[in-house]
Amino acid sequence: MKKYSYKEKKLIDFYEISAEYLTIYDITDKDMYYNLDGDVECFPAGLTVLVTALVALKYRKLDDVFLVGDEQIILHDFIDPFRGFIKVGEEWTFKELLYFLLMKSASDAAYAIAYNVMESLPEYDNLSMNKKMIKFVDLMNEYANNLKLNNTIFYQHILIESFLGLLQ
Repeated sequence: MKKYSYKEKKLIDFYEISAEYLTIYDITDKDMYYNLDGDVECFPAGLTVLVTALVALKYRKLDDVFLVGDEQIILHDFIDPFRGFIKVGEEWTFKELLYFLLMKSASDAAYAIAYNVMESLPEYDNLSMNKKMIKFVDLMNEYANNLKLNNTIFYQHILIESFLGLLQ
């Protein structure tokens, strides 16, 4: 049986933690409060959504207007419980898409955000849609590395494992 520190015990008892994996780290004090299998490889969809949003916020303003485009083709035939059914040709502000992404974990919002961010960066003008999406994931990994999340590697900006082949 694992022995918990006083801080860990207080957190577990207070919050009734039932997660399979959890790390609570204070970046100010550089103090690890709790670590439950934090080094085990897993697919944290919530972290993927947050980093998608944080990377996009580095490059775009909340009132920017995004055009939903062909990036949605990737999701066309996929049955996705997190899909918000955004339609090609619709215009959304970045703020609206961001809310949709964060509140519903909407995969189509994630694709629209990622693609519109990449479309706004001139250094990627000559890349195909799929390559732009891959480059967005590279930006996510760079962001994680800058935060010292050494064991965090993103393969795509939303967690749909069956799409790994499509984005290569």
